[in-house]
Amino acid sequence: MKKVLLVFSLLLLAATVYGACPDWTVNAADYQYNMSLTGVLVVDGQEIADGNAVVAAFVGDQVRG
Repeated sequence: MKKVLLVFSLLLLAATVYGACPDWTVNAADYQYNMSLTGVLVVDGQEIADGNAVVAAFVGDQVRG
């Protein structure tokens, strides 16, 4: 779980990138545990309110959420 949170934290620090939608999906039923996460992303003092933003957590090359 700590690795997933670390990856998520690093993703929050990344710059905004516009491009094609990712080709991966996540099926929560594939996992014993799942959770929802609510947060606010602030970059350079500006809150990012883009409804199209996508955040994911990976372990190696495997998407986890």
